[in-house]
Amino acid sequence: MCIAFFENQKQFSAEKPVHTLHIPKNTIVNGSLTVKIPYKRGNYGISVLDDENGNGKMNYKLLSIPTEGFGFSNYYHKGILKPTIQDFKFQIDENETKEIYVKLRYMD
Repeated sequence: MCIAFFENQKQFSAEKPVHTLHIPKNTIVNGSLTVKIPYKRGNYGISVLDDENGNGKMNYKLLSIPTEGFGFSNYYHKGILKPTIQDFKFQIDENETKEIYVKLRYMD
């Protein structure tokens, strides 16, 4: 599982996150994964990729339809076009603990 952190739309559009984590799928328990990530104050958006083939990037089939699962922080993407960071950004304040939920979507 690849977890990417973005601070703004420019980073998200360019697929250049400020931080990336790679979490082994064997840490998933009952379809759920919990990760504790210490992070500094600011605004962020998180994307998660079920990198099934381990190449570190989203793969697509015809018409740019993703072939791997993907999701975003506190936002379930139902559309075909890529969302904007405004759809899934959140704020972390000083010394705050925040729970972020990501539901993966598979377009098979």
